Amino acid sequence: MTLLSPDWTLIFWALFSLLFLAVFIRAVYSVWGRNDLYQSTKLLWSIFIVLAPVIGLVCYFMFGSRSDISLEEENN
Repeated sequence: MTLLSPDWTLIFWALFSLLFLAVFIRAVYSVWGRNDLYQSTKLLWSIFIVLAPVIGLVCYFMFGSRSDISLEEENN
């Protein structure tokens, strides 16, 4: 490997890490931006996402988050 040739595995993992970090931040922001949850529930979701990031994110987006469609239906 020369000095200027990219290491593709390093680039892949760097991009994957940035994507994971973006999803992680989005999930925590989404939890604390909701008005329909108690503070204790928000704290529990946040702790779960921080302590078990992969499982926590999957569980939050499957069971805890609300879709935009359901929000629009409630507003009408």
